[in-house]
Amino acid sequence: MHIPGSNTTGLLPIGMSIGEIDSSGNPQVIFKFRFFNSGTFGADFNFISLDVSGISTSNPQQQLNSAIMTSPVSMAAIPSQEPDAALRTFSEAPPTSALTPQTVRLFLGGFLRGEWLVNFETPIHSFNLDGRWAIQP
Repeated sequence: MHIPGSNTTGLLPIGMSIGEIDSSGNPQVIFKFRFFNSGTFGADFNFISLDVSGISTSNPQQQLNSAIMTSPVSMAAIPSQEPDAALRTFSEAPPTSALTPQTVRLFLGGFLRGEWLVNFETPIHSFNLDGRWAIQP
């Protein structure tokens, strides 16, 4: 897992899991996000999608190393829950190309809430996932 510098403030994607089973027996995709304030841990959030066929990589469990391009700078700017969430990659590469670094954008309630340059452990194809957002208890 990427440990941010002491001056990092914002929301960062830190992990991804494909195929975890939820309480109803459905496989899901989970991206874990962590909010930092001046490098200090604030809270964890999950983006959860049931669209496991919408994402493709040979490594379904990955730690992510991310650089903030755009991010909320306060916890107050991040909803604790949002049923209308989307996580998307934006790349100049053809969709058939799996890449290690990807630009990833998070939309909550239709509004862009963050953009990161994410380095995946294993190359991943572009994805466009719909799901939900929730603070981790």
